[in-house]
Amino acid sequence: MNFAEKRPSDFQLLIAGCAPAVTGDDIKEAGERAYKKTKIPVVSVNAGGFAGNTVDGYNRALCAMAEHSALEEKTVKKNAVNLIGIIPVHDLFWKGNIDEIARIFRKTGVGVNSLFVGDGTGFDDIKNLPSAQLNVVVSDGVGVEAASILRQRFETPFLVCREGYPVGTSATSEFLLKVGEELGISEKALRSAIDDEEKKFHSSISDYEGAVNDIVSRHRY
Repeated sequence: MNFAEKRPSDFQLLIAGCAPAVTGDDIKEAGERAYKKTKIPVVSVNAGGFAGNTVDGYNRALCAMAEHSALEEKTVKKNAVNLIGIIPVHDLFWKGNIDEIARIFRKTGVGVNSLFVGDGTGFDDIKNLPSAQLNVVVSDGVGVEAASILRQRFETPFLVCREGYPVGTSATSEFLLKVGEELGISEKALRSAIDDEEKKFHSSISDYEGAVNDIVSRHRY
């Protein structure tokens, strides 16, 4: 509590290591007491022994955030989704990938409500999680437990992309159709947006293909 008062921030993460695990300290209760006193949300993660890997750590942190008492029932935004399950250190291009997913979502009438990812996630993103109509887990190993907690607490359905976020036209089309089906968006509207995107993609690829072929032909032995 002293740290929370002296170092005010958007929210604070309390990670319990070996000693609190051995002594049996209730760090979740300690975090809740600090939150009530300072009004600064404290997310408590039990990591005794620091066992496991990065994926285990992210899952524990996401679950702790999904369970936090600061999350309350909110009015659900139509066709709004939360993106869950991206570990920045596992994907050097994650920001660009997220921006592109958000762009193609907008093209099909879907809005990104919150990004439930590691780097850059503020507590407002976390508190807004219950506003989404659907949680989209773009990983088969990270975020499924957190999405299950959100479904149990707020009855928010979730969709798991077992292959991770889509790469290429076929995977992206399938991804958009699955999300659109869960949200109740007409397939005709989705197909129209997908066809338009695929035409633009193939057009841009053909430009690069000509340039590559030109370079190869000029440097043949």
